[in-house]
Parts: sequence; C-alpha cells; structure tokens
Amino acid sequence: MTRFLEKLEHQVTVVNNGIEAVNTYDKNDFDLVLMDFNMPEMNRLEASIKIKERFPDALIIGLTGEEGADAIKKAQDAKMKTCVSKPLTKITFDRMVYQFLMS
Repeated sequence: MTRFLEKLEHQVTVVNNGIEAVNTYDKNDFDLVLMDFNMPEMNRLEASIKIKERFPDALIIGLTGEEGADAIKKAQDAKMKTCVSKPLTKITFDRMVYQFLMS
C-alpha cells in the first residue's frame, strides 16, 4: 500500500503499532489514516477512538482480512469511516483513496 500511495504522489508515514499511530497523528497533519485491524501494543479500537477524540475530522479507514457487515460494524465501533478487506488490488486501492480524499 505504501507503494500504491507513493505512485499516486502521496507522502506516506508508516508506524508499527497503535501507540505510535496515536503519537504520530498528534504531531502531524494527515489526510488519511489506513489502520490495520490487528495492531500490537494498542488495538485499532483504542487507537482510532483516541485519534477521533482529539481530531474529530480524522479520516480513518480500517484494513482487515475480514469481510462483510461484521467487519464494517467493527470499523464503525472504532470510529473509522469504513474498512476494506485485504488483499487489495491497485485498482481497488486507487478507487478507495480517490473516493475518500477527493469527495
């Protein structure tokens, strides 16, 4: 996904866990957060909620191996805009980024 975004000429910041995600978001201005559902240290629910509490307009999209309504519900419970199932194709990824960043 990093390569997909860089090919679209976006700057990318990668973190290793939920704590780093929250701390990094606090210090930067991001247009989009792609957050894996399975993160160490602090899970996606805690990390997303902390970011949204501080930055209500943050656009967070979950990345998951799950599909269907259950995955979407988990994303919404974590205050994410939505979630997408992995693996993503470049075309699907490009459409998703365009949909949320350009709308």
